Amino acid sequence: MRCWLPERPFEPDAVTPVAASTDVRQTPGTPYGRETGEGPRTGREIPLYRKEWVPAGAAPLPASGEGPLLCVFDDRTENVARELARAAGLGRVLLVREGAARAHRDSGHNGTGTVPGDVGVLSYDDEAGAVEAVGVLLARHPDLSGWVDLCDLDAPAGPGRWQARLAMLQQLVSYRHAAGLRVVHVTRGLLGAPGAPATLAGARMAGFVRVLGVEYGKVRATVLDTDVPAAQAAEVARQVLEEWGDPGRYGEVCHRAGRRHEPRLVPVEAPHVPLRLAADAPYVLSGATRGIGARMARHLVERGARRIALVGARSLPPRERWDDPSLTEPAAAAVATVRELERLGAEVRAHTGKLSDRDGLAAFLRSVRGAWGPVAGVVHCAGRVGRGTPVFAHKGAVEMRAVLEPKADGLEALAEVCEADRPAFFLTFSSVCAAVPRLAAGVADYAAANAFMDFFVSSKARQGQGAFRSVNWPMWHESGSGRGGPNVCEPVGLGSLGDAEGLRVLERVLALPADALPGGASVLPCPPLRDVAPDPGALLLTGTASAAPWDVREGGSALTGDVPSGAGAGLIGAAAAPPVPSVPSVARQPVSADATGGRPPAWLVELFARNVGLPAGDLDPTVDFAELGVESVMLGELLQQIEEHLGRRLEPSVLLDHSTLERLAAYLARFAPEPGPDADSESGSGAVPEPGALGEPGLASPQEPVPGALAEPGSGSMPAAGPVTVMERAVPSADAGRDDATAGKIAVIGMACRFPGAPDVETYWANLLSGRCSVAEVPVSRWDHRRLYSPVPALGRSLSRWGGFLDGIEDFDAAYFGMGDEEATCLDPGIRLFLEATATCLADAGYTGAELWGRDVGVFVGGRISSYGRRAGLRPAVLQSDQNFIAAHVAHHFDFRGPNLVVDSACSSSLVSVQLACRALLAGDAEVAVAGGVEVLLDEQPYLEFSAARAISPSGRCATFDERADGFVPGEGCGAVLLKPLAAALADGDRVHAVIEAVAVNNDGHTMGITTPNPAAQADVIRKALAAANRRADEIGMVEAHGTGTLIGDPIELRALTDVYRETSDRTGWCAIGSVKSNVGHLLSAAGAAGLIKVVLAVEHGQIPPTLFCETPNPRFDFDASPFFPNTRLRTWAPGERMRVAGLSSFGLGGTNAHLVAAQLDPRLREGAPAPREPLPAPVFRRKRLWLGREADPTVTATGRTTGTAGSEDTSQNEDGLVASLLELSFTE
Repeated sequence: MRCWLPERPFEPDAVTPVAASTDVRQTPGTPYGRETGEGPRTGREIPLYRKEWVPAGAAPLPASGEGPLLCVFDDRTENVARELARAAGLGRVLLVREGAARAHRDSGHNGTGTVPGDVGVLSYDDEAGAVEAVGVLLARHPDLSGWVDLCDLDAPAGPGRWQARLAMLQQLVSYRHAAGLRVVHVTRGLLGAPGAPATLAGARMAGFVRVLGVEYGKVRATVLDTDVPAAQAAEVARQVLEEWGDPGRYGEVCHRAGRRHEPRLVPVEAPHVPLRLAADAPYVLSGATRGIGARMARHLVERGARRIALVGARSLPPRERWDDPSLTEPAAAAVATVRELERLGAEVRAHTGKLSDRDGLAAFLRSVRGAWGPVAGVVHCAGRVGRGTPVFAHKGAVEMRAVLEPKADGLEALAEVCEADRPAFFLTFSSVCAAVPRLAAGVADYAAANAFMDFFVSSKARQGQGAFRSVNWPMWHESGSGRGGPNVCEPVGLGSLGDAEGLRVLERVLALPADALPGGASVLPCPPLRDVAPDPGALLLTGTASAAPWDVREGGSALTGDVPSGAGAGLIGAAAAPPVPSVPSVARQPVSADATGGRPPAWLVELFARNVGLPAGDLDPTVDFAELGVESVMLGELLQQIEEHLGRRLEPSVLLDHSTLERLAAYLARFAPEPGPDADSESGSGAVPEPGALGEPGLASPQEPVPGALAEPGSGSMPAAGPVTVMERAVPSADAGRDDATAGKIAVIGMACRFPGAPDVETYWANLLSGRCSVAEVPVSRWDHRRLYSPVPALGRSLSRWGGFLDGIEDFDAAYFGMGDEEATCLDPGIRLFLEATATCLADAGYTGAELWGRDVGVFVGGRISSYGRRAGLRPAVLQSDQNFIAAHVAHHFDFRGPNLVVDSACSSSLVSVQLACRALLAGDAEVAVAGGVEVLLDEQPYLEFSAARAISPSGRCATFDERADGFVPGEGCGAVLLKPLAAALADGDRVHAVIEAVAVNNDGHTMGITTPNPAAQADVIRKALAAANRRADEIGMVEAHGTGTLIGDPIELRALTDVYRETSDRTGWCAIGSVKSNVGHLLSAAGAAGLIKVVLAVEHGQIPPTLFCETPNPRFDFDASPFFPNTRLRTWAPGERMRVAGLSSFGLGGTNAHLVAAQLDPRLREGAPAPREPLPAPVFRRKRLWLGREADPTVTATGRTTGTAGSEDTSQNEDGLVASLLELSFTE
């Protein structure tokens, strides 16, 4: 057994640099002169490994019965694509051309054979066209099972159109990863195995492909590097098809001389030779203003260097500001680094421009050469980690470009401008996540950026430039971001490095002769973990990491910010910065014009100008955003772009709170680094840590506290909320003598519903408890999504083909309600549904129709009619289908004499109808009331409107509170409750499901746009409801949120709730929060009814159903520091010493907000009261089809589209409304 000696802490005592020779510019591999000191001392020698390519057996044959595969090619590889189509079989390969759009109908191809049948070709010329091409193919071939990229085979060096192809791959992965997907990216000479000409073609794309299998278990992705040119099409096609059956254990394979090779790690023997550097030659470092880069710069000076040139040091302020106490942390760290280098005897010059700016960089280095001579050595430490979503399929193009910029574009620029100097070494700080795929989960862009560095060094080395070296650094726990934190490499068995160990590894790598690294292989240090050496055979596998798929840090801390190259998404990072909250504390008071210090910055003006479509010079910084045309949909886009520019997250409501350019600029000024973010350095402006992965609070009851804290919220500057209407608690009613325990409270004595996947309340509750999602594809009986669906925005097309739908809305029991078939056939389906729900609701309460006949029973319905009435034309019965008849038919059939109202406040209609019903009961206008809502999605019109507004979810999931939230899923349904004053219900022996203690309603008032939410108004309505219920916020154990599943709207709602709840308690994690929209979709007018019935059932049965699809909570809201936790599992809600009390929110598009407080019935109130009624059997409806089809609607065309809608012109060219062949479409026309 081998034991490591205890390591001595590295103590960087003052070092007297050795007397530097004027000619010690040794190349790597030449022994450096010995000196008195032996270099950094350490108690162990870290094992080093490199990649080697070894012959492997042929891949197994692909499984039969797989769906078609998509092949992307260009002019150079068209013959390979067509050969692949021929070899794979007729109809198996779908061809997409990269480049100028043109349609092809060839029976042969370049003389290599004949393609059976007719092979059409889609083409694209930009990113949007590429995405649209994939969307069309997915719509036509939903079983598409694979993707082959031939565009980098024999391609010239350069980035090419990789981002268009990456966008295609993202969309394909997003739609098909759950079902399984095979991805093969073909290159020639990119990987380091001998036998093929060295190239960088495909380097950016390959970095992503090789790690896809880590994040998505059913995606098998491989970079296939061949030695065969495209001219040998049959052989390339054979290799692709051979690779198709491989299980994808490795993310990259090589084919050389007819044999298949897989990667292995082999040891590198590298004795330590202390480093000696020239005092009269300059050494160039990037990303060296703090953290490991700064430690590296100091080490070079300690080893004799006296001339240091820092490039890309964007955080370094002018020297005259170095003593300014207001410097940002990155700026202060950069100043401290330079001062320390100067204290050690070095001269320092700094280039503060962008690293990828070749002209600026070249000019700086010309000045360096003019003063100090040719560059003697280069160390490239710069890097950046993205701050957006960790999920590959959802990463934004702008962010991914930003992540690759310092490590790819910056590296190419730096190498180019230093090439003439022939430096003795050019060392790149790469990351372990580029070498160990399992550490790339969630940081695919960062892994790809580091992989590019490795590819770059390999290509240079294979071209005879042996000065290039790349090290895949694991975590540095002293100077890196890991200082004091967990070792993120632990899941794969790797330990971390101390500074002394890391610097010793560096000197060993620089001393290696070129032939010690065949093919320019990168060096992977493998520090043992707790004295146990890692298994090198397992490190290259793409198996799932033991950490969460997109969270490779132990404990769930996500990886963000600017870091030095050398870590899996910040594994070695910069010097630790003070913790920064994930959502900055917002001072929401208005800022005066004088506070801005002049006009808003140009970047902000230009950003707004692009989005609102106005010239930048025409934007008045004092004009409210609403007057510039900014509306709710645009808010999220603007916020995301501002965050990308600043490199940090902002409060979702920042544009509402600071609603002019002037005020917004003043607010954002506090986040601006001095003089700018060091985007190309190891830490930039200080990473904003993402909230930790949400852990279940582990509570027996949601009321139990969870440790944590939340900063005191600022006061709102939004317009004051409109008048709040509250259920009065002290209004006298006909029932005298009720005590304080029942005064002003309303009992829910009956319930009925028909929701997606649930024909009744019992099924609905069972579905909720089991976590069932009842969203499905749009039934063809409503509208044909095959004609109108487009996965990308398009005029007159729907972004979604999913929804929550009811079965059998065509069927109705007319006789039960005393109607003839002809009359019932003309009746809107929403009216039918609410009639049935009312009858069922009465039975659930134990009442027959005769008992309530002719009494003061109110009917309050939130709802709208559908377009069904158009189908009835001018038939006499059609008049009975107007909107007001939803309630009128109920009153007519049951002879209810109380108030009869239909409410339309959009999404809050149902809850507003409940509030009106409660008011009528408390005022004595009704003795019993039916309240609820109904919505029917009869045709495509709502989908087209929501798609045009970009409010609908393209993924078909309402991912409330999740970072993947991309909009809501439309749904339909009907729900009703029977209400009675609590005192009367108890006296009458009614069954009480739950008690409504208060409902408050208000409006957003004047906001940025009529559809823009007002968080201050939302908070106000919640506050008023709690006050009316005489409840403290810390008594609430569950909140059913409006929660539509939007990335901006959800955090705004959560902030409003938090602002109110923080007025009562600083405790965290006591209140479960969820949204039934994740189960059934957003039922629009009926949404409040679905939420209310869920809340009533939860407080009655003491169980809180799980919210679905909340796997990674939205980083725009810090749940860990809030009173709330997303309830993602079924939870027992034991009352303990407190009653079960819940809140319910419903916010209407247009500004009408409602909040309800409901509680379980206090069992003590039953004492002395009559025994509760038993429910009656549910009505038996003998339904039959009574329906007018779409053909009866004169506004529907022969292709099944409704005329008069946006983009609804008839584009059909054949019987199915599509062009003759989808494969003939051109996406550049």
